[in-house]
Parts: sequence; C-alpha cells; structure tokens
Amino acid sequence: MKPTTQAGGVGGGGGVAGGGYSSGAAAGNGAGTSSSVAAKLPEPIDYVTLISDDSDGEPSPKRTPGSSGKPKFDDDSNDATTPSTTATSDERRTSRRNKPKVDYTNTNKTTTGNTLNTTSENTPSEKSSSTTASASSASTSQMSDRRSQSNNHQSRKSETSTTNGGGGNSTTTSTSGNGGTGNGTTGESGRDMGTPTVLAGQEGAVFQSRLPFSKMTTNEEACFPDISGSGILGHRVFLNIRNSLLHMWVDNPKVQLTFDNALKNIPPPFDSEPNLVRRVHSFLERHGFINFGIFRRLQPIPSKKLGKVIVIGAGISGLAVAQQLQQFGMDVIVLEARDRVGGRIATFRKNSYIADLGAMVVTGVYGNPMTILSKQIGMDLVPIQQTCPLYGPDGKPVPKEKDDVIEREFNRLLESASYLSHRLDFNYAGNCPVSLGDALEWIISMQEKHAMQKRAMHMHEIIAAQNKIIEHRKKVKAVKQTVATLRLEHKALLRQRAPKSAISDDVTYARQEYNIRNTQLKLEDTRQLLDELRQQSKQLELKLYELEQNGPSDVYLSSRDRLILDWHFANLEFANATRLNNLSLKHWDQDDDFEFIGHHTTVRNGYSCVPVALTENLDIRVNSAVKEIKYGSQGVEIVAENLKTSNSQMTYKADLVVCTLTLGVLKVAVAHEESQQGNTVKFDPPLPDWKQQAIRRLGFGNLNKVVLCFDRIFWDPNANLFGHVGSTTASRGELFLFWSISSTPVLLALVAGMAANIVESVTDDIIIGRCMSVLKNIYGNNSVPQPKETVVTRWRSDPWARGSYSYVSVGSSGSDYDLLAAPVIPNVDHPHPSKDSEGLPRLFFAGEHTIRNYPATVHGAYLSGLREAGRIADYYLGYPEGTPSDIGYSVVEAANSVSVGNVVKLRDLSPNLSDSTSSKKSEENSNSNTADSVELQ
Repeated sequence: MKPTTQAGGVGGGGGVAGGGYSSGAAAGNGAGTSSSVAAKLPEPIDYVTLISDDSDGEPSPKRTPGSSGKPKFDDDSNDATTPSTTATSDERRTSRRNKPKVDYTNTNKTTTGNTLNTTSENTPSEKSSSTTASASSASTSQMSDRRSQSNNHQSRKSETSTTNGGGGNSTTTSTSGNGGTGNGTTGESGRDMGTPTVLAGQEGAVFQSRLPFSKMTTNEEACFPDISGSGILGHRVFLNIRNSLLHMWVDNPKVQLTFDNALKNIPPPFDSEPNLVRRVHSFLERHGFINFGIFRRLQPIPSKKLGKVIVIGAGISGLAVAQQLQQFGMDVIVLEARDRVGGRIATFRKNSYIADLGAMVVTGVYGNPMTILSKQIGMDLVPIQQTCPLYGPDGKPVPKEKDDVIEREFNRLLESASYLSHRLDFNYAGNCPVSLGDALEWIISMQEKHAMQKRAMHMHEIIAAQNKIIEHRKKVKAVKQTVATLRLEHKALLRQRAPKSAISDDVTYARQEYNIRNTQLKLEDTRQLLDELRQQSKQLELKLYELEQNGPSDVYLSSRDRLILDWHFANLEFANATRLNNLSLKHWDQDDDFEFIGHHTTVRNGYSCVPVALTENLDIRVNSAVKEIKYGSQGVEIVAENLKTSNSQMTYKADLVVCTLTLGVLKVAVAHEESQQGNTVKFDPPLPDWKQQAIRRLGFGNLNKVVLCFDRIFWDPNANLFGHVGSTTASRGELFLFWSISSTPVLLALVAGMAANIVESVTDDIIIGRCMSVLKNIYGNNSVPQPKETVVTRWRSDPWARGSYSYVSVGSSGSDYDLLAAPVIPNVDHPHPSKDSEGLPRLFFAGEHTIRNYPATVHGAYLSGLREAGRIADYYLGYPEGTPSDIGYSVVEAANSVSVGNVVKLRDLSPNLSDSTSSKKSEENSNSNTADSVELQ
C-alpha cells in the first residue's frame, strides 16, 4: 500500500495502498507534560479536520456533466467505461502502502475441489504491506509501489527499474523499528508460516486464473452466445467444464493440457458434451488461461502456417504474444533492437553477484501469471521481509515511535487528498486539473496555517490568564490594605476600651463592646477572604504555567519531521516513477483494486530467467532496430536497421504487426522531432489522432538503481530493506531506500522522483561516492569496505526504453490505457470497430502501458501479450475450434471484449467466504468484464 515495499523499477501498478485513516502525530516543538512517561510519547499533530468520522467509506459522488462549468481535461470515462474505477470508496484512494488487508486463509485442507473450509479475517495494520495486495478492492496499496507499499500492500508500484514492453512490479515499503526478523526462504516450500493458503481445488484454480467461479464473463458471453442465452442450467454446465479445465491446468502447468486428456478427466455427466468441452478448451487456450508459458507439448505446433506476424520488441509482452501466436499456428518473427531479450527486465551477473537492474519483484502470488511461470521455469522466489529500519540524515536511527507517527500522518494526508478529489470534487484549479502533489502541499499549507492559528489562540489565552492574575493581584492588594486598616482599628479600640465599672452608662458600654467585636469579625472575614484570594492566585499562576509549558507546536511539522514525511513521499514517487506533482489527483491510483494478494517476492536467480526461458523455439532477430512501420489494408511492412552491420536495412512483410515499444519510445515517435532523435520509429500512415493523444497524455516515469557488490555483508542480514532520510525536500528521492535481497553481499540503492532524472547526468564515480558516504554515515567509516563491482542505471537515457514505467499523469485517466491497447485499422479513425467495419486491424499494441488494471508491472505486460494474442486469433483465425457457425458468434464482438481476467472476490468463488465491509463496498467496482456477467445462485 503497501509497511509496504514499492520495489523499484519497471512496474508499479495500482496500488500503494494506504492504510486505515488515523489522525497523525508528529513531534513539533512540543508541549510539555506533567507526566514523565507521557513526556516520552510523541506529540500529537494538530490538524484541520477534512474528513468527518461519519463520512468514512461512503460512496463518492461521480462528477456529472452539469456539476461544473470547467472543461474536463481528464477523460472521466474512467467512471463510465469501467465500473471498477468509479471511485466509490475513499479507502481505495489512500496510500499505496498501507491499506488494511483482508487475509483470506484456508486453515483446513480441502479434500476435494468442491469442498472449502476457510477463515476470512480482516487484518488492518497501520503499516500494511504492499506485499500482500488485496484482492480486487478488498484493499491493500496504492501503491506504487511501492517500505513496501504494506506489511503484507498501495500502493503500487514498481518493480524496480524497468521492463520491456511493459512492466515492472511493485512492492511498497514501510518503515519499522530496528532490524529485520528473519530471512526469506525459497519457493513454495520456503514460504513463511504466516503466508495464507488462499484456496484449493477448483476454487483456487479459478481464483489463480482471475475468473469468477460462478459467473460468465463478458468475453465468455460474447464467445458463447448460445450458452449465455440458455438459462441457468446451461451456465452451470459451462462453468463446471471451464472450472474443471482450469483446475487441471493449474495443477500441472508443466505439461500441455490437450483436449483428449481434458475430456478423459472431466467428471460425469459433463463429459457427455465433448463438443462443448472442445469449445471451452479452445477458448481458454486462445485467451491465455491454459497452455501458456513454457511447457512440454504433447501435440506438435501446426506445420501449416495460418498467417505471418511481426512482433516489435522482445520484452516480456512481446515474448508472450509471440509464444502464443506461434502455438496457434502463425509464423512469428520478433525484432529486438538490443543484443539481448527482456527489455526492462535486465539482470547483472558477474562471478557470484546477481542484481536486477530493472524489474525485480513479483507483486503478489495469487492470481499472478508469474506464479505459473515460476513452476515452469524454475524461478527461485523469495518472500520479502517487510521490516525496514529508517536512518536520518545524520545516520542515526529514526525512533520507531516517531516513524509510526509520521507514517500515520502521511496516510492521513493521502486520505485528505482523496477526500478533496472524490468528496469535494476539487480536481480543477481554474481550468487546469490538479495534481496529487499540489493537493498534498495545499493540505500541508492548511495544516501549517492551522498550527499558526492555534499558536495565536494560545497566546491570547496566555495574555488573558496574565490579565486575570494582574486583576487578581490588585484585588489581593486592596484586601491586604483592608486587613491592615481593620487591624489598626481593632488595636485602637482595644487600647481605648474602658472597664465596665468605669462606665456608668450601660448603653455606652454596650456600644464600645459592639464596635470591638464587630471590627474583630470584619477582620477575621477579611483575613479569610485574603486566604481564599491567595489560594486563587496560586491556581491562576499554575494555570498560566501549564499554558506556557503546554503550548502547541510553533509549526505543523518540525524540520526533522518534514524530512521524514518527505521520505514517505519519496517512497510514493518511487511507486509511481515520477514526482507527485506529475500524478493525476483523481486517477493516480486507478488500478489499486486489482492488486494480487499473497507475498511479494524477489527472484533470487535473477528476473531475466523469465524472458530467456520464453525465447524457446522463437525466431528472434536481435540488434534489429525498427525504423519504420508501414501498415495498410493488405498487410504491413517493417523497415529495420541491423545495428551490427553498419546501417544495413532489412524490410519484413507480414499480415500484421504487434508493437510492444515502450511508452517512452512511442512518445518520441509522435513528438515530430525525428531529426533530433537517433532511434525514432516512424508510423506510415501516422497513428490516428486518438492514439497519439493518449500517448501524449499518459505519463512515462523514471526510476534508477545503484548496484553495490561487496566482499562481505556489513548491514543487518535479517533485513531486506533499510531507508535513508534525505537532508532536503528537493533531494528526498536520492538513495532513499536500500535493498538487500541477494544471497550474496549486494546492495541496491534506489533513486526516485526528481533525483532519478538528475542522476542520469552525473558520473558513476560521484554517484558511487555519494552511496558510500551515506553507508559510512550509517555504519561507520571502518565498517564499510569499498565495493568490488558497481552498476548505475540510466533508464531515461536508454534509447530503447526512455524511462521506467507508465503512470496516470495530470490530465490523463485509466481510459488512456484502453486507448493505447486498442488496435489500429487502416483508414478507420476510431478505436472501437463495429460489426460492419471493413478491413482487419493490422497494428496491435501490447506492453505494461496498454493494460488498465495491471499497468507498470511485469505481470501486466505479460497479460497484455496474452490478451493481444487472443484478440489476433479472434480476428485472423476465426471461430475457436468446435464453434457452430449458426450460434450468432461475432468475431469482432469477441475481439473487442477480449480479456485476461481480473482480480475476483473470494466470496464469488464460494458461499462459505465473506469479504470485509470495504470489500463489499468495492464489489460495485468490479471490472466491466464481470460487471455485466450472469451470476449463478
């Protein structure tokens, strides 16, 4: 969210997700306290109440056309197109780091696929870890993300540095006391004892496939119109067959699931419908739910090629689409400008040192296709320990209590920003959309103003107390004078007192005695009054003393507190790969509802093992830089330059092309500055305006790493993370987080935000020197040896990446991901072809920047490749095998509704499971692929 580790790099995705709303406390210049114990506690931060207690969790009103006369710079089709992104709950809009988690654990092993004994448990945590991202909107965060964005979540985002054609993953980090609590272990067998086993049997397989257990998705309804209209019995038959096939595949993804083997293992009476089984099998295979990745084939790939495809880019998305299309019987060539595959997945390997320079974190294992790939190709997954001690600019540890206080305030600021956006509709200033950074600084300014007002009120209270004391002292003085006068009168009367025998007149004697006693009574009453006034004086002086000693802080945050808050802001900038001022206030975390649950893990043997494995049997032309993409109604021509043979060019012809160029490269392509760029790709004809505008609106961020390889470990070996607080707000992202995730003595230092761009123009020696200075400041000069090997990444300067991963920039929205994903049909100027459209799409797009629900992640990039392969098969290969020709199947409708599944509510899988309150609220936010589906009761 989430503590939450936003692992850095190419990824990012939805969500740092923030934690529960709580009033923050940061020690300002604090007030004294009479209790010595209380004096040790952090001083509460005074704040302006923006969110009332009774408003938490209520749905946010949508912006309506008549609600504002301002022009809408950001496309609010986010609210209209996909119900899941309608911002209906405030908890969805918190930090990608600390959202409360719902732990869905299976405490009793199931004996069959249809029996499920689970315990659904809410485990909110002030520092919930992005590591256990919540299903759908059973929120985590946010982000970015990635002190990872949650102790088990955000945020959101990043996988650590970058991936080609899409993605990186994210883990959000969150700080925590001192030191770690144990080493991660390897793979499934090494999972922590606290790791939940989500589901078993069919429910688990369907959940892993991101499909609803008891519903047909929109895509399934489009591809099975006869089943969709057949009533509940037909639905049940379809779902039982589909769920059984998914169970078979997830149980053994190392071997191809053929139709014949599937039919043998379908339980009766569903095996009596072989043609329906064939259709469902073909559908699941076409859309990447079964038989994807690297597995042992039982049936050969068709020798007769059904069409020719060129894939541009051998990143994870390009390799995914190439593998799928080759399996479908198409002739595929992959063109890659680099001399290696993987794109923004890059691993440094030297001697025993291994370090991922780009994507490095698998963000959640349940529902993640990387989990299936890890079983196929031997990914050594190690859970990330979320403990993250934090060190100040002086190298001294930040007290845990202080860090907790500032972190709560950080999350409260994000909640307040969410409130401004979704409850007050404060998304525009004048005619310009507001950024997340602007909103946060505005709220901080409000808090500072409020602190000044409280200080002024306090001074008024002190002055009033002083005035009371002055008036009271005047009164005491007057009473003292009265006492003195009465004492003199009483003494005089006693001196003049005559004995009764000397006074013959009884009346005179009585008057004398009366005056003496009356004066004595007055003196006693006045003395009593004086004693009372003196007691009151002590009380007034004590009250003044308490006011003077317990005044509010002079500022909202002290300078030290602000630097710690800036560390959390840097973590959020890391999660999103950009400065907070570049993020859309309204849509920056639009993908938070789709985070996967389960551990966030790193790949001990290096993430590059994945793209290398996916090259199996593919025709990949490395060192081939694409210069021009020509597309028309008859096919495509790709002009590529061979970078090894002195500018020799090759022309490739095919039926269609899949473009997995990064968003950064696409931005250069549409910037009309070809003469100034060395690797500009030209589209002929130019991309349609709707595509170009989406490319310009969506943001593409930057995140860099510094790899330090030592001969020994001098840091806490039990902690995967430790943070460093910068000395200024401007430098908050400079070397703010160090990762230790290798079994060898390797540290990864992250550079985010503004610093990520500055570091690209600085020499390696200066950067390494700065790293060593930070480490020596923390551990001491004599404890830190010189590194044996060093690497500094510069992803923005990389001509084949031009950045790390995408983000929703100011003026953009989640709808731009959909526009970037839409294929281009020659001579058609809109992104959604109808049934009557002439011609076929020739230009398709994949990559992390094309998948709305899983952007900026490796798994998002991979899923986008599966999605495009299914879409291309729908357009070019026609009906899936076994589909009758007379059922009303529309190829175009099926292609338009293509889906790789979405995070599913566990209670949709089994009536025995129930979600948390926040999960129930966010059920309304389910993706359009499932929102209109038919539910079995």
